[in-house]
Amino acid sequence: MKRRELFTSIIKTKNESSNSSITGKNSIDLSLEAYKGVWNHETASYLLNRTTFGASSKQINNSIKSGLDETIEQLFIKQNPPNPPINYDCNIDTFVPIGETWIKAPYGNDAEILEYRKRSLFCWIMNILNQNNISITEQLTLFWHNYFSVFDITEHKSLYLYSSFLRNEAFGNFKKIINHITISPAMLEFLNGDKNNKESPNENYARELLELYTVGKGILVNEGDYSTFTEKDVNEIAKILTGWEIKGRLTTNPTDNNKSVLESLFIIDKHDSTIKTLSHRFNNQKIENKNEKEYAYLIDVILKQEIVAENICKKIYRWFVHSTIDSDIELHIIKPLAKMLYNNGYEIQPILKKLLSSNHFYNNIQNFSKIKNPYEFVFSILNKFQIKSPINLSDNMSYWHQVFNLASSMGMEYYVPPNVAGWKAYYQAPLYDNIWINASTLQKRKIFVQKIIEDGFKISDNFIKINVFEFINNLNKPEEIKECVYELIHLLFTKSLSQEHFKNIELLLLNGCSYEEWKQKIVKYKMIKLEKKDCDFIESNWKNAIKYALTIPEYNFI
Repeated sequence: MKRRELFTSIIKTKNESSNSSITGKNSIDLSLEAYKGVWNHETASYLLNRTTFGASSKQINNSIKSGLDETIEQLFIKQNPPNPPINYDCNIDTFVPIGETWIKAPYGNDAEILEYRKRSLFCWIMNILNQNNISITEQLTLFWHNYFSVFDITEHKSLYLYSSFLRNEAFGNFKKIINHITISPAMLEFLNGDKNNKESPNENYARELLELYTVGKGILVNEGDYSTFTEKDVNEIAKILTGWEIKGRLTTNPTDNNKSVLESLFIIDKHDSTIKTLSHRFNNQKIENKNEKEYAYLIDVILKQEIVAENICKKIYRWFVHSTIDSDIELHIIKPLAKMLYNNGYEIQPILKKLLSSNHFYNNIQNFSKIKNPYEFVFSILNKFQIKSPINLSDNMSYWHQVFNLASSMGMEYYVPPNVAGWKAYYQAPLYDNIWINASTLQKRKIFVQKIIEDGFKISDNFIKINVFEFINNLNKPEEIKECVYELIHLLFTKSLSQEHFKNIELLLLNGCSYEEWKQKIVKYKMIKLEKKDCDFIESNWKNAIKYALTIPEYNFI
């Protein structure tokens, strides 16, 4: 199938699957009551593949045995923080030997040190996504990176601290998250908060705090007056946020026993200490000077607006469920979740558990299709086929940097969203996740499949790719051709495939031999008596079958 035809087919298949959620409202289950239906491969796979970056057959089977409630609890177990990024192979960093971390070390004067730490950070996050624990943590970490987008950050220590905080608080309290983010070094750098002082207030963060992170822009009522805030609020909030700077940014001076601390610092002389008065949208609230605690008081005032909770719930819904939120979904799903979030003091975990355990989530599997983002696409393959990364530090970095570059070329570079609103797939109507698929990004997905199956990622003298025989060894009945097809489909897809796809996979595996001949070859293989030409035959056929499965339109859905 040509690229243009495949592109059209993916969008057509996805939209046909989702049409009933737009036009067939009677078929949509709008209940947040706990799901008590059948718990099987489809439901377990659906949950795990939307909350992780690709679950293995073993993990899905364990979930089926454990049941929904236990699986949900497992998803929300607090994870141990990953080891920090390290110096993989840079010999010129006098402050950081190879194999040690640079997160508290000063920089040298060589530009290559900045560049290697950037690569190190990228490889670090790829390693984390590849760990594939049954945990919602990494999906939520990426969600928050999209929610509070920062980019063009030259200080890699601040990006590491930013990412680590989001991971640690992934399903914690929104109020705690936004308080921290507001004065974090990464956000201060990104939206010029470190240049915001009483002599020259900078409104960048004040505007995004309202438009994107909390109440939303709302509807224009009068000039400078939206239904949720006014231009006066932006002016006053900018004053409230004055006085914050970044200590230790890009320092080359070793301090504290060769350890340089990066942190936010409040400078009282640069803070506007006058009384600020918000608009009628915030009940004309007056905020007196509170110095370094003033920003936190402001956030308390903003979070009293219940629209904040609704906006958070909409973004969570679009990330984990579906892009389309019609009036029924807003009334029966979003508003109850938002009420729960608001009443619980903005605790994120309870609303996520409620949504992911609901009738709405499971009874609409056939209605809600979502195109995998690039990392969901890439790591669903790496994790499902349990691809092992190199142990050698330099080889490990080389491998993950290749994976990172290829995933980024699909339209989603980790740590580098395209704008302050995040990736367009999560906010730009009416396309939403259809944005992930175009002629260019689809070609990159095919290149990745070709590499991981045939060409391999070249690392030193080796090539990392799917090991077909390791895969065969993990099958329950590799000698039974139909069972092979079932197991492959169950591994890679949540929903059932058409009979045509089933037959095509079977034909690619058999490649002209009969069922009995296939069985004999596998029996001989198990007994280590199979000749090389027959081993090559089995390996080639399996590669063709896997490649077919990974390149049909349905594999792009989650």
